[in-house]
Amino acid sequence: MLVSDIEDVVTDLHGLDATARAEQPGLPVVLLGHSMGGLIGARYAQRYADTLAAVVLTGPLLDLGHPALGMLDLDDIPDIALDISTLSRDPAVGQAYATDPLVWHWPFKRTTLAAFARAMQAVADGPTLGDLPLLSVHGENDQLVPVEGSRPVIARLRGSRSQGAHLPGCPARGLQRDQCRRGAHRRVRVHHRGAGDGRPGARLTCEVSRTRSLRTQTSDSSTAWPSSR
Repeated sequence: MLVSDIEDVVTDLHGLDATARAEQPGLPVVLLGHSMGGLIGARYAQRYADTLAAVVLTGPLLDLGHPALGMLDLDDIPDIALDISTLSRDPAVGQAYATDPLVWHWPFKRTTLAAFARAMQAVADGPTLGDLPLLSVHGENDQLVPVEGSRPVIARLRGSRSQGAHLPGCPARGLQRDQCRRGAHRRVRVHHRGAGDGRPGARLTCEVSRTRSLRTQTSDSSTAWPSSR
């Protein structure tokens, strides 16, 4: 996988957004970014916040201290295979990844790692999302993108309308079905309403039902949601 500049990817995504809007005029656009897509989504939201109704980031790759970036200091990038058991508790998910011909299964390219590092720095140094609704979800047992590295950047991104959920004992792949097997049911709802200035408005909420309590964070407080069945 060769990516020379994440900013180019963000620009391409904005072109896709224009196509979608032309095909479905008048609808609000909510951006969802997961893992590396979370990095792209965060940067997109910084550049084009005024075009979005809301943004959702799950397990976003925002850690400037991520071990993968340390490979930039090496003369040769090692060929280290991804441990597919870290993707999900469901072995079938890892096997599907390992056999997917559209997945890059070779060593990282130095150019790509450098592009990641620059994009992460750009997000960390960039603006907050202001009043753009932001929902961030991250598994606290994420071995690929540890939550502690992304947490301070998310805190920097958060504006006046944000909510975060850290899932105890859960891996990164928060959109995969193994979460539901543990009784975690999340529904993200975006309520479309006029903002009064011609710009689509939205209220983004996250509803959670778990067999254990879940701690959620908003822009100015931390709230423990009680367990329910």
